[in-house]
Amino acid sequence: MTEIKPYLDSVIKFYREVNEAQINELKSAYGMPGDAKYWRTLQLAVRTDYPEIFFIGLDDYLKKEEKENNETAFLYIREIENEYLKVVVRQKLEDEIW
Repeated sequence: MTEIKPYLDSVIKFYREVNEAQINELKSAYGMPGDAKYWRTLQLAVRTDYPEIFFIGLDDYLKKEEKENNETAFLYIREIENEYLKVVVRQKLEDEIW
């Protein structure tokens, strides 16, 4: 039991420091992807304190998550460019011309 205590302390620390956004994100993940997200989150908490630990598949999971977040960010950027900037630039041009 003493061998696992430091790792359990990392998990306990995660639960003490978890913020509302992380709680909501974990609660909104359902099914098998939700289970994976939950366990990968705990693995990442342990790895933060013990970077020498290697969890099979964690690095690939994090890369995939990062890629998905980047794709979402690019969608938002395109939406802003296509909607907001188009309207603002058009309004500025109309104000200058009229």
